[in-house]
Amino acid sequence: MAEHSQLECAKSNQSLSNSGDGSERLSLYVIHLFERAVDLVCSYLPISSSDLRTATANQAQKAVAVLIGMTAGALGSFTALLANALSVFFVLFFLFRDGNAILRRGVVLLPLRRDQTRRLLALVKDTINATVYGTLTMAALQGALAGLAFWFLGVTSAGLWGIVTALCALLPFIGTGIVLLPAISMLIFSGHWIKGIILLAWGLAVVHPVDNLLRPHLIGSRTKLSTLYVFFSLLGGLKAFGGLGLFIGPMILAITLALLKFLREEKRAGNWHAREEPIY
Repeated sequence: MAEHSQLECAKSNQSLSNSGDGSERLSLYVIHLFERAVDLVCSYLPISSSDLRTATANQAQKAVAVLIGMTAGALGSFTALLANALSVFFVLFFLFRDGNAILRRGVVLLPLRRDQTRRLLALVKDTINATVYGTLTMAALQGALAGLAFWFLGVTSAGLWGIVTALCALLPFIGTGIVLLPAISMLIFSGHWIKGIILLAWGLAVVHPVDNLLRPHLIGSRTKLSTLYVFFSLLGGLKAFGGLGLFIGPMILAITLALLKFLREEKRAGNWHAREEPIY
């Protein structure tokens, strides 16, 4: 039996060393591990080893294919993220260097009066400031709430984890869950399942909803826009533009409402009339 095991290991090592493709080596290694598990199971249970080997080999190949696909997807996502970051820094360089000249040239193209253009630019600036202010405030508040929960539940370095939670809350689609979920899992699997349930309830009932409830109010109060409008602009921005939608959505809302206000002012002053087309 020992000689048979040594012979199988030698064959497996030889096949692994002779395979040139990395995916084939990984497949052979996983299949070898599954075969050892099959030998162990067959020694205790009356199961046909050939059928079990075939089934485990198929499952091993599927598992390797899924693992390779996930790895390729992760590398592709990281590459895309790096390319986007480089593009952002490239554009920001020219915006900081030539921003005033670009703004002056763009303002000339707007079919608005000078006072309307000034009001529009001021509104855009206020909207951006309000969005940044709301994002930073919400991140700090969520980090404080998470740190308070960590301190109450006796988690070590509660203040540090609260700061980490606040930093993660600044990232769209990642948020506080990347810190809270591992903490909840560690508490449950270490035997403190009551603390884990308390932390889960606190995250679902307080930490996560506070962003959806207070962020639109903070942005709307600083820009003098309706909280309901800001709420739907944030949802629409996230749906259409992803993470940047947190800034683009409120900006589109503010610009649209400002242009409609200017149109209403022109109509009241008699400078604009709706063209009536005959209906056939």
